[in-house]
Amino acid sequence: MTSTQQGLMMEFMENGSVDSLQKDLSGPQPWPLVCRLAHQVALGMNFLHSRNLVHHDLKLNNVLLNADLNAKLADFGLSGVSASVSINKDKMDGMKGSFKYMPPEAFDVSYEATRSFDIYSYGILLWSIINGKEPYPSAAFALVKEAIPSGQRPCCEEIDQMSKEGLKELVELMKRCWDGNPSKRPLFKNCLDVTENVFSKHKKGIRDAVGQVLTTLEQRSSKSSTSYQSNTMLARNVPHQPPGQLNDAVDNVLLTTTEQPPIRSVDMSAASCQMAAQFRHQLIDPVENLEGRMCTKHNKLLELFCKTGQMCVCMLCTVLDHKNHDVVPLKEEYEGKKAELGKTDDEIQQMIQKRRLKIQEIKHSVELSEEDADREIAGGVQVFTALKESVERSQAELIDTIKEKQRKTEKQAEGFIKELEQEICELKKRSTEVEQLSRSEDHLHLLQSFRTLKAAPPTKNWTGVRVRPPSYEGTVVRAVTQLEETLSNQMKKLVAEVELKRVQQSAVDVTLDPETAHPKLILSDDGKQVKLGDVKKNLPDNPERFDTFVNVLAKQSFSSGRFYYEVQVKGKTKWVLGVVRESINRKGSITVSPQKGFWTICLRNQNEYSALAGPSVRLSLKSRPQKVGVFVDYEEGLVSFHDVDAAALIYSFTGCCFTEKLYPFFNPCNNASGKNSAPLIISPVNHTE
Repeated sequence: MTSTQQGLMMEFMENGSVDSLQKDLSGPQPWPLVCRLAHQVALGMNFLHSRNLVHHDLKLNNVLLNADLNAKLADFGLSGVSASVSINKDKMDGMKGSFKYMPPEAFDVSYEATRSFDIYSYGILLWSIINGKEPYPSAAFALVKEAIPSGQRPCCEEIDQMSKEGLKELVELMKRCWDGNPSKRPLFKNCLDVTENVFSKHKKGIRDAVGQVLTTLEQRSSKSSTSYQSNTMLARNVPHQPPGQLNDAVDNVLLTTTEQPPIRSVDMSAASCQMAAQFRHQLIDPVENLEGRMCTKHNKLLELFCKTGQMCVCMLCTVLDHKNHDVVPLKEEYEGKKAELGKTDDEIQQMIQKRRLKIQEIKHSVELSEEDADREIAGGVQVFTALKESVERSQAELIDTIKEKQRKTEKQAEGFIKELEQEICELKKRSTEVEQLSRSEDHLHLLQSFRTLKAAPPTKNWTGVRVRPPSYEGTVVRAVTQLEETLSNQMKKLVAEVELKRVQQSAVDVTLDPETAHPKLILSDDGKQVKLGDVKKNLPDNPERFDTFVNVLAKQSFSSGRFYYEVQVKGKTKWVLGVVRESINRKGSITVSPQKGFWTICLRNQNEYSALAGPSVRLSLKSRPQKVGVFVDYEEGLVSFHDVDAAALIYSFTGCCFTEKLYPFFNPCNNASGKNSAPLIISPVNHTE
C-alpha cells in the first residue's frame, strides 16, 4: 500500500542547539567557537535577507550544531504560520516571535515584520553566546514587555570584565544591532565585515576548541544517560496538552493575563460579602506590639493596603473611609514594595560601582599627569644640564613650577577621591539598611519604613567631574627664551652636538684604496693614513688611478642610505676632503665642483677654509678643526661636514642629485717644505655622549 504523505528529510544535527550546548557546558563555548558562531549565524541570516526572507524567530534554540559544532539555522519562516508568543488575543492578536528576542517595536499591535526584527534578535543572540546565558533569566513576559521598549537590554557587567581579542568589536556590533531605533541597526552584510574580521583572528584555535568541547560532552555522556531515564519517567506524568496550545520548553509560551475585578462601591452588607470572598483573613505568627497592627479607628486587624491612600487599612475601612479606592491584600503590596526595594538596592549598587569607576578614572588621570610631568622634567633637565652651571637656577625654577602644578593636580584628585569615598560609605550604609529591611518578614514594619529608605541619599553628580592634567606646553620654551641673549652660543652648540650625535649613528668603516692613489702618495699598511712622499713610485697606470693630482679614494662605495666617517687633520696647513661620484675624471687636469662630481671642502694657507661649490664659498670658522666628520644622506641629497671636537657644523651641500656610487675622497696636498707633512688619518668614531 502506497502512502500519500510527503515529508522533508533534513541533516541530523548531532550536537543539538546552541542553547542545549551552553547548558551542558554551564556557560559559553571557548572563545574561538563563539567568534565562529557569530560569523556563521550572520552568514545564514544575510543569505535569508538577500532572498527577501525574514526569519522572525532567531534565538539560541533555533541555531543547531553538527558533529564539528558548525552552526545552521532552523525554523525560519515558521513564525509566519504559527505564533510563538500571543498576548491577550483580543487585544494583541498577531504578535509573534520569542519575546526575549523581540525588538521594542514588535510589542506594538500594529507592527509588521521587517528585517530589522532579525537584526535586533541577532544582537540579543550575540549577548547570549558571549555570556553563555539566556537573556532576562526567569523574567516574566509582562516585565520584559515593559523593559525592552523603555530601552533596557541584557546586563553587560560580566562582559565588561572579560578580556578577549575581538570582544570589543563584537560588543559594539551587538549594541548597534539592538538599538531602539530600527533605522540605526546595521544590515547583515555590514555585520559580516565585523564578524569575518574577528573570526579570522581565531581560526587557528578552532580545532583545539572543538576538541575541548567534545571531550567535555563525552565525559558527561554517562551522566546524561541516567538523567535521560529519569526525564523519560517524568515526561510520562506530564498532562496532555490541549490541541492548538503552545508548549515550548524555553520561552515560546502562550501568555494570558488574569486580572481581578476592582472593588466596587456597594452597600455595607454586600461589601462585607465581597471582602470575604476576595480577601481571606490570614493567620499570623505571634508578634510583639499587636496593637500597632490594629486599625485605630475600627479596632480591626490591618490586613489590606489602600493603593489610593497609600496606607494600611482594615476590612471596614474599605467600605467606609476608603470606599471606591484601589485596595489589595497586604501581602500583595508587600511583595510589590519588596521588589521595589530590590530595585532600589540595585540602583544604589550601580551608583557605588559608578563611583568606584570614577575613582579609577581619577587615579588614571593622575598617573597620566605624572607621566607627562616626568617627561617634561626629563626634557628640561637634559637641556639645562647641557648648559651647565649658568642655567642651574633656571633649571630648579622649571622643576619647581612643574611639580607645583602636579601637586595641585594631586591635591584636587585627593579631594575628589575623598568625597567619592564618603559617598560610597553613605551608600553602603543605606544599602545595608535597605537589605535588612528587604529581609524583614514583618509586613507592616516594611511598609511603614519603606518611604524613608526608598530615596537614595543626596549625592553629588560626578558625570562632569574631571581631573584635568595641567598644561606644560611652552614651559621649557619660556625658560629658554628668558636666557636667549646670554645663552645663544650654548644653545647653538647644543643643537650641533645633537646633530653630530645623530649623524654619528651612521658611522661606517672606511679604508683607503691603493689602486686609486697617486704614485707619490704613501698609504699605511692598515689603509687608514695617507701623506705625500718625495718619490713617485712606479705603479701601473690603471683607469682608477689619479695621475696628476695627489688624490686617493676609499675602497668602500655607497649608493643608498646614510654613511659617516671622521678624518683627523691635526697639524696640516692644506687638505681637501669630501665625496665624489664614481665617474669623475682621474687623469690630467681636474675641475673640482659638484657639477663635475665633487662635493668637497678644503683648507689653504693654514686658516683659509672653503667649500668647493663652483664657485668656491669662503667659510668663517671660530676654531680650526682638528678632526672633520663627513656625513652623506644619499636619498636626501645631503653632504655635510662637521668639526667633531667643537661639535659644530662646518658646511652642507643640499639638494644634490645622486645617481651613481659615491666614494670618500682624500687629498693631503703638497708638503709645503715640511709644514704640511702630517698625514690625513681616518679615525674611529667615538660617539658623542
